Amino acid sequence: MHAHFLTGYKMNIFQTEYYGNTVLTWAIVLGLILVSLVLGRFIYWTVGKYIKRLTAKTETDVDDVLIDKLEEPLIVLLTIVLIRLSTSLLTLPTGISTTISNGFVMVIAGVCVWAFLNLYESLHVTYIAKAVEGSETDLDDQLLPIVRRGIRLIVIALGAIIGLNNAGFDVGAVLAGLGIGGLAFALAAQDTVANFFGGAMLFIQQPFKVKDRVEVNGIHGYVDEIGLRSTKMRTIMDVPVLVPNKFFTEAAIYNYSQSPYYYKSTTLKLHRTTPLEKITPFLADIRTLTDRYEIINWMSPVFVGMTGSHYEIFVKIGVTKWNPATDPELGLGDYFAKTDLALNIVHVELVQMLEHHAIQLAIPFEVRYEVETATEQQVLTNGRFPRAAIAAD
Repeated sequence: MHAHFLTGYKMNIFQTEYYGNTVLTWAIVLGLILVSLVLGRFIYWTVGKYIKRLTAKTETDVDDVLIDKLEEPLIVLLTIVLIRLSTSLLTLPTGISTTISNGFVMVIAGVCVWAFLNLYESLHVTYIAKAVEGSETDLDDQLLPIVRRGIRLIVIALGAIIGLNNAGFDVGAVLAGLGIGGLAFALAAQDTVANFFGGAMLFIQQPFKVKDRVEVNGIHGYVDEIGLRSTKMRTIMDVPVLVPNKFFTEAAIYNYSQSPYYYKSTTLKLHRTTPLEKITPFLADIRTLTDRYEIINWMSPVFVGMTGSHYEIFVKIGVTKWNPATDPELGLGDYFAKTDLALNIVHVELVQMLEHHAIQLAIPFEVRYEVETATEQQVLTNGRFPRAAIAAD
C-alpha cells in the first residue's frame, strides 16, 4: 500500500500543470533542448576533427572555404531549428506563442545573414581581391572597398526586411515612417551629404588613387582606402587618419605621386671675396651630378646674385621617384629615405667641390650698434635708430 501511494504521488507530480503544460512536458522539452545543444556541439567537433581533414586533402580550396566559413552558422542554425521544434511541444497562450515564434524567425534570419556575410568575406579575400590586384587598371582597386561595404549593407538590410516581414511586422509602414522623417534627417545631416557628394566627385574625377601620396587641407600622407563618405589615409608619420570627403572638393589637392620626380633644393652662400672666374666651373661641376648618380633626376644650380656680404647660389634638385618594387631592397623604405639619401649625396659632393675649387662659404656675422652716451657697446632692442653702426665679421 505504501508503494502504491508513492507511485500515485509521483504520477500526480508529473501530471501537475504549470503555465498550461505538465511537469513531464516541461521536462521533455528541456531535455530536447539540452540534446539539441549537445548535438550541435558534437557536430562542430566532428567537422573540425574529420571533415576539415578530408577537405584539406583535395586539390581545390573552395571546399575548405565553404566548410571554414559556413561551419559555425549552419551548426547554430541547426541547433536553433531543433530548439524551435522542441518548444513546439508546449501549449502556450497565443500571445506568448506568437512572440516566441517571431523571435525564432528573427534569429534564423540573423544567422542566415551571418552565414552569407562569412561566405562572401572569404570569397572576397581569397578570390576577388587577388583578381583585382592583378588587373592593370586602378579603378577597380578604388571601387572594390565600396562594393564590399555595399554588399554587406544590402545583405543586412534584406535580412532585416525578410526577418521583420516573416515575424509579422508591417515593413511597408516602417519604411513609410522612415520616409516621412527623411527630409528632417537630410537637413540635419548636411555634412554627411557633402561628404557623399565629395566621394562621388573623387570617383568621377579620380585626382588620386589608392597608395598615392597626397596633401589636402594640411593633411599630408598616403591613401589607404577611398570610401563614399571618407577616405582613409596614413600621415607621413605613419599615423592613420580619416579624412571627410568634402575636404577634397573644398581645398586644393596635391598629388605628389603623379609628379615625375621629387623636388628638393639647397642654398650656398659663397664668401664675398670669391673670384668670379671660379663660379662658372663650379656651377658646371654641380650639373655633372645628374650623370654620376641615378638617384638624381636633374640638377639646376642658379647664380642668384650678390649682396654686400656674400654671393648666393640656389641649387634645384630633381630626385628620382621612390620605387616600392626595388628601393626597399636598397634600404630605402619610403619617400623620405630616398630624398634624404639624395640630399646627403648632393651635400657631400658640394663640400668636396668647394674644397676642389678653393671656394669658401660666407662667414655669418652680426651687427652691433654703439651709442655715443653709452659707456660700453650695446645692442639696441628698443627700436631707436643708432648714430653709428659697427659690423663685426
